[in-house]
Amino acid sequence: MNGVPRPFRQFYRLFRDRRGVAALELASILPVLAITLMAVIDLGDTIQQNLRLEAAARAGAQYAMFAPSDQAGIQSAELGAVPGWNDITIQPPTTSCVCPGVGAVSCTATTCSVALERYVSIVVTRTFDGLLLTDLTTLQGDMTLRIR
Repeated sequence: MNGVPRPFRQFYRLFRDRRGVAALELASILPVLAITLMAVIDLGDTIQQNLRLEAAARAGAQYAMFAPSDQAGIQSAELGAVPGWNDITIQPPTTSCVCPGVGAVSCTATTCSVALERYVSIVVTRTFDGLLLTDLTTLQGDMTLRIR
């Protein structure tokens, strides 16, 4: 300290003081950690809700295996798979037919040379309000089932 001019000695002591460095480092990294934690929680919530919507669509598909034309029963099975969720949107199940080798045809078509393949598509959606994932507004679970 002898080589430091007298007016700068106080600044020199302040510059060499290491107290409070850990608090400063914590204050600088804490916002990054908080945002990362919120994003992980948001992503986990999104995945969990999406899995439940897929389970609801699968429950509707399982019911549709035995009663493909019972739309009310299919929707009831979907609602039963997600108890407590009254804000889901259940689209009416749609039926489509495919003639192998030809493609999609009307289900009343008789021009198919082999047996028609009938499919039932089930879609369940729910709005999503995330903390950070604000671009993601709708989650969807869907299932397509071939009826024999």
